[in-house]
Amino acid sequence: MTHLQQSPPARLAHGSWSTASELEFIERLARSNDPLVNLRGYIAGLAKRTRLGQLDFNEVTRFANAKLAQVRGVAP
Repeated sequence: MTHLQQSPPARLAHGSWSTASELEFIERLARSNDPLVNLRGYIAGLAKRTRLGQLDFNEVTRFANAKLAQVRGVAP
């Protein structure tokens, strides 16, 4: 993954990510210098995550895949 100048999503008080903050992070990846690489890496990493906390895995996965399709120029 290329270096992003933005910070990762903020954690909730109990140490997990929120769905909203994760979606914001995905938006930033889609606007990064190399969105294809960053989004593909994010999606690959998402499948390996074991601590989801408050994260809606299905919503985040759908959103990340839709953003990847958008960046690739393919209608989601």
